[in-house]
Amino acid sequence: MCVPRTAVILTCIGVLYYLMCLFVIVSLARHLFGGRESFSTCLQYDDRPIDFRSPPFCCIIPKLPTARSTEKNIRRLEWCVLQAPIVRSIIIFLDVVAVAEMREDATPYIRYSDMASLCSLLLAIFGVHTLARVTSNKLSAYCFMSMFRLVDISLLFFSAQQPMIFQNVLLRFNLISCGPLLNAQENAYFVCNFIITCEMLLLSVLATWLLAPRHNAMFDAYRPSMALSETTASLNETEQSMILDH
Repeated sequence: MCVPRTAVILTCIGVLYYLMCLFVIVSLARHLFGGRESFSTCLQYDDRPIDFRSPPFCCIIPKLPTARSTEKNIRRLEWCVLQAPIVRSIIIFLDVVAVAEMREDATPYIRYSDMASLCSLLLAIFGVHTLARVTSNKLSAYCFMSMFRLVDISLLFFSAQQPMIFQNVLLRFNLISCGPLLNAQENAYFVCNFIITCEMLLLSVLATWLLAPRHNAMFDAYRPSMALSETTASLNETEQSMILDH
């Protein structure tokens, strides 16, 4: 909001930050399980296959084949998430170069890069939702799903509001007009960023309560409960079965 004419580039950088958050969420799940091998063994012990009926599109398909929760398949899902920040970084660099060198003629290239980044984003959303669904019951004491939902909703607010509401509705029907300093599109970005700031404030307040140390087993101030006992017992049972199998 302080530099409204650079809103397009800064929005791309903001989406890159959220994509990195998605990969951190996936890495956190692997760390809480004690590594990818323990992750895979725990899921296979509970007979939990990888279900591909996940957002954004596969969730509407009623019958999809499942996959075994092997270490290889988990790594593939992790790469589905990791590719997004890598692809976004490359696209941001190419967009900056195209705008600097070609000015107004860079519009077609930016449109193609937006399509590529959208496909990359959808693949990352699919990967992180698929992994989160198979781990939800095991990591409940760590408030893992609360963290995942907060990041997921934040990404939705940050990436979807401007193109869906401001670009396709408010600007198309001339509900946002030119101002004394900014044109209509830059004004739309300015208003959208103000709304996002308010939404992030509300989500931060919600996160302060949901992820408070007394509710989250990752903190020393956590008060033990039945949820932690069940989670610890489940993970210990899986570890003991691994030792017996070996």
